[in-house]
This record gives sequence, C-alpha cells and structure tokens, in this order.
Amino acid sequence: MAAEPALRARLSYGEYLELERRTPDRHELVDGVAYAMGGGTQRHALVITGATVALGSRLRGGACRLRTTEARIYFPAFGDAAYPDLFVVCGRPEVPDADRDAVTNPALVVEVLSPTTEAYDRGEKFRRYESLPSLREYLLVGVEREFVEAWTRNADGSTWTRRVWNPGDEVPLALGVTLPVDEIYELARAEAAAG
Repeated sequence: MAAEPALRARLSYGEYLELERRTPDRHELVDGVAYAMGGGTQRHALVITGATVALGSRLRGGACRLRTTEARIYFPAFGDAAYPDLFVVCGRPEVPDADRDAVTNPALVVEVLSPTTEAYDRGEKFRRYESLPSLREYLLVGVEREFVEAWTRNADGSTWTRRVWNPGDEVPLALGVTLPVDEIYELARAEAAAG
C-alpha cells in the first residue's frame, strides 16, 4: 500500500475498531497495520459516483444490494478489513462476530484505481478479496484512461478469468446485469467538457 501507516504499532482487530470509532478518518487494516484512507481527485470521485449510479440502477428491486465507500469488508482468513469503493451483497449480509459493522460475503467488488493504490488493488488487496468464497467478480475501473477490467471467478472457484472492457462496451456481470462503460464515465466527461 502506498500510504504511510496511520499508526506504526501492530493493532489487534479490537484496537482497530476502537481507532475507527474514535477518529473521523477511515482506515484499512493490513497485517495489523492501520492505513488512513486518503482523499482522491475530483475525477476519481465522479467515476465512483458514475459507477454507483449505473450499477445501483441495474440492481434496483433485486436480491442484490449495493454498498459504497462507507461500508467495510472483513477478511476472516487475514483478520483484516478494507473499504472498497463499491461492493454488492446478494441475499442476507453475513456479519462477523468480530465486527458487526462489516460484511464477509460480497458477490462483487469495485475498486476505482488511483496512482497511489493501483499496485495494491491489483495485488495484495485482490489476494484478500479472493479469499472470500462469496466473491464472484472483481472490477478495476480506470480513472484517467477509461476501461473496466473484470476478474470473474470460474465455476470451479479456484481460478479467475480476466477481460477488459472499453468505452462503448457493456460489461456482462456475474450478477446477471450489464454495466455500460460509458455510464461509469458520464459525470466525469460532463465536468471535463464544462471546463
């Protein structure tokens, strides 16, 4: 992870939750170290908003529910937690005893890439996400360059297939809906055009 640790000491999960309760900042816990979630660019925020609107409208009325950056995922295999940009839970959320404000069963996770977190999102963070048996799909969304990289878990559950989608494409999601790439970038494009 590119960010400096918020605290250099290793934290238990209980100590991490206490940090989350007493500070206004959000932190991800990686190997017992709390990393402050940094702010992104305006374009990054608009891409997240575009993805939220596009995906949320397609899930409306179904069994799957969208969560945004305020919701946390807990990784039982690691004892860590992360705040993805977006994630979807289908059916009843599974909430761990260790953290009643987190879930352990996302079906889809979306990370909007930034220069400071891209390597982590593609590597170590993906390793944590894929430890969750419920996860069917992991989307990496570009900011400056417009693309959606979809990693879909194969039927055997042990391997992943990667596909890249570009402007003009519609991403067929494992959730049974399609996500138009252009809709993700609509707000960012409008703001750029307005100058």
